[in-house]
Amino acid sequence: MINELTTWDLNRPDLSVLRARCGRQLRDVLSVRLSAPAEMLPLWRLFSQGDPVPAGSVNKLPTDELVATGLLIRLDGDYVRSTVCVAWNDLPATAGWIASDFEWQDGEENYVGGPGNAAMTLAYARPPLSVGGCAVDLGTGSGALALGLLQHMDEVVVTDVNPRALAFAELTSALAGESWTPLCGDGTAVLETDQAAFISWNPPFVIGNPGRAHIFRDSTVGEGQAQQILTSIGCALPLGGVGQFLANWVYRESDPIEPILAAARAANLDCLVIERAVVPPARYVQLWAGEGADHDAWTAGLKHAGAVAIGLGIITITPATQPRRDQRVIRNYQLELQSLAPIVQAWLT
Repeated sequence: MINELTTWDLNRPDLSVLRARCGRQLRDVLSVRLSAPAEMLPLWRLFSQGDPVPAGSVNKLPTDELVATGLLIRLDGDYVRSTVCVAWNDLPATAGWIASDFEWQDGEENYVGGPGNAAMTLAYARPPLSVGGCAVDLGTGSGALALGLLQHMDEVVVTDVNPRALAFAELTSALAGESWTPLCGDGTAVLETDQAAFISWNPPFVIGNPGRAHIFRDSTVGEGQAQQILTSIGCALPLGGVGQFLANWVYRESDPIEPILAAARAANLDCLVIERAVVPPARYVQLWAGEGADHDAWTAGLKHAGAVAIGLGIITITPATQPRRDQRVIRNYQLELQSLAPIVQAWLT
């Protein structure tokens, strides 16, 4: 059975209305109970853990209405279960309810997870934004990173190749009492103008097993993805605009960051690369695959391709205003997350 609450269709504005109504109903109850632990506990089990709970334990909810929207399902014995994870998240400079799939659903097709370590890193790296204008969150997922843009910008655009992600992002915005413009498509291809003051992207950046099928968050481009992303975001930025994304690069005999800087020079962009870690292939694969057969084959594939290490970091770009472009690399493997935004801001100014 299709859950219309998590179905996004450009030709079905009624679904957006449904999510707006559902988010408003849920926000009114959850926000009040944040300061009442005893009342919050069954709601936490229901929405954050996905556990069935007695309907009577969450009687402050408009249960009938939420069942009608598809957010809740009635079970035998007068229990209810949520079809969507709704969890409170503290993010840099903002906090709010994030709608996503539950973690235990991560093997399902078109899974939409909540904010992870990568999203948090990107959120901490975001420099202070000027008030007004348009900001874009490419590959928004659950919409967590876009929440931090709402308080600064006149317009927020969220994009994703996964239509279900746009549905979750709309529900997240409704839980915040806000709205943004959703666009379905890959990267900057769906943007119509170059008037975005800020563009953020948490892409699939993992260097996968060379010659093997996509496994996890692998970049489908593989090596060279950073240069492609840099160029595409740069084309969508006006003078004064800022773009930022996460990337990984492969160490062999030469410095892998130089091709990134060369691409920035060719695109007339100032570029700041913050390399936060360099790890050997086995350690890198363990971050994503753990142990086992996938780990061994993946590690062997990287070594066979000549990889001696993998670098992980954040890239920030802005259109150059001077003939001599500012290309800078910071290699600091002890950086606290809280120090990222000040570093980026100092570079921009």
